[in-house]
Amino acid sequence: MSQSNKNVKKTLIIVLSVLAAVLLVMYLLTLALPSLFNAISGENTEEGTADFNFYEPDFNENIYEDDRYLELIADGVLRYDNGSNSIVTITPDNVASFGDPIKLLYNLVYAAIEGDNERYNSFFSSEYLKAHGAKGEFTMQKIYGGTITAYSTEGVQGNNGNYTKYIYMLNYRILYNNGTFRADIGEDSKTQYIVITDREGKLLIDAISTSRYK
Repeated sequence: MSQSNKNVKKTLIIVLSVLAAVLLVMYLLTLALPSLFNAISGENTEEGTADFNFYEPDFNENIYEDDRYLELIADGVLRYDNGSNSIVTITPDNVASFGDPIKLLYNLVYAAIEGDNERYNSFFSSEYLKAHGAKGEFTMQKIYGGTITAYSTEGVQGNNGNYTKYIYMLNYRILYNNGTFRADIGEDSKTQYIVITDREGKLLIDAISTSRYK
């Protein structure tokens, strides 16, 4: 084979490799874009239900008596990923240092862990509650392996004034999920894109968009 043919073949291989990489990136984007679009636009999507084999609910259970759960949360329930190769465990002692939006999400998750639906509902805006209703009673939730990741922050010019919109990604698992809190996952996880704004004078959740995938 001549040197010219070798160069042509080498160039063709490089082009095909680049094309394959581009197609892979485009495919991955098609999986993520629906959830990202809903979160960015402030559109809510319901969690929905799926065909999972949920555990029997026990409203009298104290999850802190479950040794397996205690083992899973020994190093903390939630971590913060700042996107710069730095993942830090969030604790009651340091949560304030992460800022008010992170503190809100931390308290939201712990309201779910404690099975406190009234406190859980208090973190949502009137607009969200009007559109989706309040969360009904649920058992204590064995949430573990959680990560909060910042997605974006932007100023918004609203009809009734300007406000700030934050979007965070929240991901966690529920040990022995009984479906009373979330019926869209079993013991796996799905990323939630959570929109937080100060549109009503304080930070509240305006929208939650749940990915169809992990």
